[in-house]
Amino acid sequence: MTAAGPVIGRAIARAQLEWAQIQLDGLGGKPQDPAAALAWYRSAARLGDERAINMLGRAYERGWGTRVDLQEAARCYERAAALGEPWALFNLADLTLGGRGRKADPVAAYALYERAAAAGIAKAFNMMGLLRESGEGAPRDAALAKTLFRHAAEGGDCWGCFNYARRLADDDGDIDGAEIWLRRGIELGFPDFWRVVGEALAAHPVPRLAELGRAASRRCADSFQSSR
Repeated sequence: MTAAGPVIGRAIARAQLEWAQIQLDGLGGKPQDPAAALAWYRSAARLGDERAINMLGRAYERGWGTRVDLQEAARCYERAAALGEPWALFNLADLTLGGRGRKADPVAAYALYERAAAAGIAKAFNMMGLLRESGEGAPRDAALAKTLFRHAAEGGDCWGCFNYARRLADDDGDIDGAEIWLRRGIELGFPDFWRVVGEALAAHPVPRLAELGRAASRRCADSFQSSR
């Protein structure tokens, strides 16, 4: 193989990965085709692309174009993580925390989230915060949990925004700060997030936070209507 061989192979894999995403999402006017997406993920994974291997794991985890196979998903994540894909660390942590496709191990899950966070995955900071808040997988530490939620929020994770806002309101009585982060989270969010925020804030004693909850619920309802 020439010196350009690996470079060309990686470019081909990236193009296949992008095409797989188009097939999965139904972008560009194309109908969704999970089976076609799976075939392209497999093709790119055979070329050793760590992102494609991670997405192949997601296909097995979510049943995109194939039956759900959590053990195979875990194997894909392990392989992609070994090749340096940080999202594979996060996805493997989720499986490990929930005991899905492998034995539940909150301590190991926390360590995986920690590695994912160090690699720049903002959502991993949020998960570490939840575990520090509950004392599952790591010693309970409310102050550290709040700091981790802040890191997640500043990194653009909507759940981090929500949890940091929650701690600001509950711990410090900082309603202004909570409102800022809730608004940011709602802007970054998606239907399931809006639903959870709406339910959580529906009966909040602070009127402006309760109104943000209603705004989130409206977004969720609007997204449902637009998808019909």
